[in-house]
Amino acid sequence: MKSYLIPSLTENQVRLLQDAAVTFYVFDQAKQSYIVVGDHLNRALDLLKCNAEESPSPFENVIQLTLTIRPPEVEQFVQVAGTSITIKTNGTPPPKTECITLIDQVLGSVVGRKIIVHLPPKSAKAKHHRAPVEDDCFHIHVWSSPTGKRSLATPKQIWGIALNCASKSFALTGQGIPLMDEESEYAVAELLQQNLYIHHDLFGASADDGYQLLEALVHKVAPDINLGQAERIKAIKTRHSQGRFKSRQQYIQACRSRLVVLIDAARASFRKTIAPLTGLQEQLLSLLRLDSFAGKTVTSEQHRLQFAAEFDRLRDVRGVKNVTVAGNLVMLNTDILCAQHPQSGASHEIGKFLVVINLHGGKSPVRWLNGTRRVDGLRPAMNAPGVYSDGTPIFDEIQETMLELIARLELSIVAELAIQFIESVTSDLSGTHLAKWPLVQNSVASTSII
Repeated sequence: MKSYLIPSLTENQVRLLQDAAVTFYVFDQAKQSYIVVGDHLNRALDLLKCNAEESPSPFENVIQLTLTIRPPEVEQFVQVAGTSITIKTNGTPPPKTECITLIDQVLGSVVGRKIIVHLPPKSAKAKHHRAPVEDDCFHIHVWSSPTGKRSLATPKQIWGIALNCASKSFALTGQGIPLMDEESEYAVAELLQQNLYIHHDLFGASADDGYQLLEALVHKVAPDINLGQAERIKAIKTRHSQGRFKSRQQYIQACRSRLVVLIDAARASFRKTIAPLTGLQEQLLSLLRLDSFAGKTVTSEQHRLQFAAEFDRLRDVRGVKNVTVAGNLVMLNTDILCAQHPQSGASHEIGKFLVVINLHGGKSPVRWLNGTRRVDGLRPAMNAPGVYSDGTPIFDEIQETMLELIARLELSIVAELAIQFIESVTSDLSGTHLAKWPLVQNSVASTSII
């Protein structure tokens, strides 16, 4: 994952990013320069109201940015005669009349209110994120998202309709009801209350493609618009569960690949050492256990179901918000984690974490990266009282335990232990510095000086 070096941030800008839980950390305190993790860059730029120009840096996988203040958006409202539609152009030419008429005919009576279509800004670097609008209108945001990054390749075909769109699209946020293309598993749009976010450049494709997709989209979203709260929650849960198929398959494949490596390495080691049997009983038992788990083939239906079930258990671990898989890395985003001071009893907010699990194991099979704040504790810019600035724990024993669990692909237990490790501060070494993290509101305050 790429990182971005942003120089010369003010204290107010730093506080703004911290309050929004953007993952970043100090690069050079004297120069007020910071590193922002790649997936959080667009969110950071939106909060700072800046555009960024990239240039190489002398550091591997780090891109240096030069920030410029964004010009104000061009706001022009066009009322389409004979319809309930108003277009906010943002400097972009309005779509053809038949598209506006289609929206009015299909959705006008369903929403029962004025419809505002927000077109994407003309500039490619302009802001495409828009927070959901809560008013008396129904809002359609084209090529937009409330959060996230334009990082997905737009499919060449959606709902059986050929598409000519070279621009990147937004990923699903998980906040609303998704409208999925079953074949590509691409979230075409997402409905958040009275806001419909269309994730690709709908009217930037050819006119025929844009109209056909719009026609399919408005007919698919119409039944969802007036769902009650219980029905809405059920629809979100059901469709997100269906949409996890691809991520689950990636997880299964990553586990299978890891098993292949483990089995090959274990068998090679066993072949080298099978002659001198003295002292090898424990190793033999370990190899037999590995073979028993792996079976004769790692592509069996039984293992596929095991990995799928473990993926679901991983997502359901308390404190885990979502799970993503990239190559051999399994990444967990957590809710805000807190820890209780062993002496004062006060609860301190540590922050939201990105927990990175490396299926290859290695020296640091698990890393904890705090996306909320870094605090000077045992060392500068600690992620937690027991976690250094590079994401590694101050005690090696936890990594040894994690490594054994990762070898068995019991990642839901790894996730539980990773969260407990942040929440449980029992040692004097880390407990001494816990008081430097902010108190949770209404937490019991201590009168002793730590």
